[in-house]
Amino acid sequence: MTRVDFYIHDSLSQLAQNILMCRITEKAWKKNHEVFIRCASEKSVKEMDDLLWGFSAESFVPHQCQDEHHAAPVIIGDRLSEAIKSDLLVNLGEDVPTSVSKFQRVIEPTGYDEGSRESARARYKYYQDRGFPIFTHKITLS
Repeated sequence: MTRVDFYIHDSLSQLAQNILMCRITEKAWKKNHEVFIRCASEKSVKEMDDLLWGFSAESFVPHQCQDEHHAAPVIIGDRLSEAIKSDLLVNLGEDVPTSVSKFQRVIEPTGYDEGSRESARARYKYYQDRGFPIFTHKITLS
């Protein structure tokens, strides 16, 4: 069954949360995972693409946007399709995708403001009600 990891952080900034997701993505890639970063919109796909290029001066995470025709281990997109073969999902969307069970593991941030935290609570309840194994990690960002 798909494992779900919620990352609880103390930041009030979407940027800080997204940098944390970049670090988690980098760590997963270094462990030979294929990662799909699911964003809420095309605009946030572009923002994550830019952020993955520059979130750390010492890092490089090979990635591509969903509609590009290259084979990178990290893909960023705003929709899931059957073509996505990643084993790890970083879910930056506001809901749980219907095909979430195809992933071995899901990474969920808990939000940076009341609206995004409420959305994270709803996702947590969704996973809990369906019996997914849920783990939480407390991270200090500030």
